[in-house]
Amino acid sequence: MPTLTVAECRRFIRAVSEKAKAMSVPVSIAIVGPEGHLIALERMDGAGWITPETSWAKAFTMAAFRSMSPRFQDGLVTQHWLRERNPQLAVNAAVFTGGKVFIS
Repeated sequence: MPTLTVAECRRFIRAVSEKAKAMSVPVSIAIVGPEGHLIALERMDGAGWITPETSWAKAFTMAAFRSMSPRFQDGLVTQHWLRERNPQLAVNAAVFTGGKVFIS
């Protein structure tokens, strides 16, 4: 599997930052690899104090459930199922990943 380069991450962060700035919504942007390890993280000026941790947790969760992968297009459905049918498993997943799994 190809690895993201720092240059690619910077281009992505720049694009997201420009869009967020145009919308007047300061955000934090987290980029993780397929295994959920953090590659890049940036907090825009004015973004909330907890947004870096939240964006990392959301990116980790997307990687964990393969939500953006063509192979696992049902990742968001899986998260919804956990939240609705097995909330204790969702809580446990957050605990055993050190709070990295974020089921909204």
